Amino acid sequence: MERAPMADPTSAERHAIDCVHESVAPVQQPLLVTIEDPAQRKRVEAALAASEVRYRRLFEAAQDGILLLDAGAGQVIDANPFLGDLLGYSHDEMVGKGLWEMGPFKDWEASRAAFRELQHKKHIRYEDLPLETKQGKKISVEFVSNVYSVDGEAIIQCNIRDITDRKRAEEELHALHLDLDRRVQERTAELACANLALQQEIVGRERAEARERRVVVEERTRIAREIHDTLAQGFTGIVIQLEAAEEVLARDPQAALGHLLRARALARESLVEARRSVWALRAQDLETEDLAYAFLHLIHKLDNGSGTQITFALEGIPGSMSQDIEHQLLRIGQEAVTNALKHAKPTQIRVALTCRRDSVALSIEDSGEGFAPDSPAYQRGPGVRGMRERAAGVGGAIDHHQLARRGDSRGSDTAVSSPKRSCSWRRPARSRF
Repeated sequence: MERAPMADPTSAERHAIDCVHESVAPVQQPLLVTIEDPAQRKRVEAALAASEVRYRRLFEAAQDGILLLDAGAGQVIDANPFLGDLLGYSHDEMVGKGLWEMGPFKDWEASRAAFRELQHKKHIRYEDLPLETKQGKKISVEFVSNVYSVDGEAIIQCNIRDITDRKRAEEELHALHLDLDRRVQERTAELACANLALQQEIVGRERAEARERRVVVEERTRIAREIHDTLAQGFTGIVIQLEAAEEVLARDPQAALGHLLRARALARESLVEARRSVWALRAQDLETEDLAYAFLHLIHKLDNGSGTQITFALEGIPGSMSQDIEHQLLRIGQEAVTNALKHAKPTQIRVALTCRRDSVALSIEDSGEGFAPDSPAYQRGPGVRGMRERAAGVGGAIDHHQLARRGDSRGSDTAVSSPKRSCSWRRPARSRF
């Protein structure tokens, strides 16, 4: 088939023809004509070259290590300068070697397994991977690997970031936190100890104040008891002597005068004993004599002119007894005899002191009208309460009970027993018995 004749081209058409390369290839029906624009191809090639330059500069200027591996064999294709400076290896010492053949990774036991895992998962990451540089320096890196395709070939890109300084800072910060925790715990323990000491001090002060209040109360009770046992009992003796003087005054003035003189003597003695009691001094008779003599002197004062026969019996030797026990027993006996003279109207009173090796007992028995030990008036009486307090103060006990006698007569018995004390022993003066 003949080609149709073409008309002469215009100038514009001639210009277009000059810029277009025409290629004609013999083909079977139909005819294929390909037209390429050289300018466009140059622009694409220039853009590609510029892109390669930019990425190359990014690769070389990156401040993280970048390692490119062949995904199939695991050999190093390329490495950026930062990685060489980080590990101390030149570019030639890294390129062409397997990852596990390189110095920093050859001791990495899991390198081959990690490579297989990367081939399978396409991505692995290690937050803190220890490496060793060519110079033997230990460093810590963050290791991130990805797999991607270039021209149909799988490439592994490993990004390696030096975190040695950051890890050291984190370790220092952790150490500071531990030290701070330790300091806080120590300070907390110190504050707890101080708080405990303060609480103990408060408790100690409260106890001391309680003891002080108790001592004050005990001292007030003691003074009241001593005043009662000296003045009140002295007044009882004085009243007895005055009543005796009144009875004999009309028929025997001389005898009445004797009772008045004894009343005056009792008043003076009671005043002296009251003053001594206030100052917590022992009875005057106990300063120079033993307990038995003190009872005899007491009985002599109360018996004289009372009309009541008062006797005293002693069993054992009244020695090796603490001063406190002697004093309390004398006051208990004085109170019991005085109460019997004042309330029971007895004809006889018997005082018995029994001294054993490890205990002492005192019994005051009278032949009077008796009493009801359980009556409220008796229980609340200051004399009975004082006797109980005195007995308890020396570790003893006191017992009051009525005595059943023949006929209509009744009586009472007051008994107190106390253990001897192993402290404050006093060698008695020469006994008069």
